[in-house]
Amino acid sequence: MKFTIATYGTEGDACPFAALCRGLMDAGHEARLLGVPTTALSGDIRGTLSRDHAIVGTVAKGGGFSDTARAMARIANENAESWLRTIIEAGEGRDAILVAGLAAFVGFSAAEYLGATAIGAGMIPITPTAAFPSPFLPLKWVPRQLNRASHGFVNACRLAG
Repeated sequence: MKFTIATYGTEGDACPFAALCRGLMDAGHEARLLGVPTTALSGDIRGTLSRDHAIVGTVAKGGGFSDTARAMARIANENAESWLRTIIEAGEGRDAILVAGLAAFVGFSAAEYLGATAIGAGMIPITPTAAFPSPFLPLKWVPRQLNRASHGFVNACRLAG
């Protein structure tokens, strides 16, 4: 099979997908991570994370999930048209488009346009688990007995917000 994998973010967002591409290639598939071989999506993640950009200010001020989500949406909206063109170009003739992170919403559209299978993947856990608290909870310490409940709480807040 031929895969295109599209994600946008920091090294921590992209490295797991580079490993996935390597595994797919080792298994005899073709894989292209708007990465391995690489095609960069537009945008400046380092600039986005600089002190002057909205997302850093939002996080530094302790802005909640809604403020952070709005800042991330701004980044995605600023780059959506360019990302869509890039993913469509890189996805021509591919069997599947795997999408993650901020590039996911345009990646699903690109896959639909190309008639390719769309596969969503995420590196941020949102499924409730007792193993650790929700990464979206602003508290630095949650008693282990409340880990699962913290996920339910955050997920309910996201749906309500």
